[in-house]
Amino acid sequence: MKRQINVLILCSLIAACSKDIEIPPGVYQNLNVEITTENTNEKKKYTLEANTTEHALIEKWISNNKGGWSVSHASYVPSVVVSGDDFHLNILDTLVVLAYQGNQYTRAIHERDYKYLTKALVANKSLQR
Repeated sequence: MKRQINVLILCSLIAACSKDIEIPPGVYQNLNVEITTENTNEKKKYTLEANTTEHALIEKWISNNKGGWSVSHASYVPSVVVSGDDFHLNILDTLVVLAYQGNQYTRAIHERDYKYLTKALVANKSLQR
């Protein structure tokens, strides 16, 4: 019994290890944004042009935050979602969910990261915290 518990603990530790994610810059070429309002479930969609401040902001944040991702199999309610050709980035209050190459990863974020990521993406100020 003790051995089984040790094996379970070891498996949990291995699964909880953080992972570095490398997304090639070409993936960012075509970005779409979908914003879902929590209370009304209203959705707003628009495309982010490649040479905009908002586009550069997302690309910079992802490239500066390659580490600290954990594999996740849970489902998350969409909030502010940025989609590219091969990835989806769901920005929640305290968590970012990245779907990339058939896998899903999560990374905890601070309020300053949330504000950084959403300030330029969310046109409706009532969506910001």
